[in-house]
Amino acid sequence: MIPQPIRHALLLGVTTALIATSGSSLASSTSSVSVGDVLRAGDQTRIEAMIGSTGCMELRGRSDSEVQGYQIIESYRGGHSTKDRGRERWREGETKRFDFRNSAILILSGAVEITEIRRSGGGCPDRLGLRVG
Repeated sequence: MIPQPIRHALLLGVTTALIATSGSSLASSTSSVSVGDVLRAGDQTRIEAMIGSTGCMELRGRSDSEVQGYQIIESYRGGHSTKDRGRERWREGETKRFDFRNSAILILSGAVEITEIRRSGGGCPDRLGLRVG
């Protein structure tokens, strides 16, 4: 379990930008996340579906991994907050898909590769609880 002060610091980063560490090929905007990107422990990304839609993302475990999902709640005043949602484990080689709207994921351990992103259409399981919102 991540200590509370560290988790809050990580969530602050999740709500403001796409952050890449440990060699990921991600850039500083959510639109640059693409199939083939590898997210490693500590990496986080904000993922948004098209307005009024639900998106679908598929991840393949590059090693045994754990991913935490967060719902991003936009304030009418322009700020945002996050709400912890589901947590899921991936085994090396295992592929899982999940629905999202305005969400973020944090790789808690291991590494996962993005193998599919659809920003509309949904049709994936609500595995991380990110369909809400």
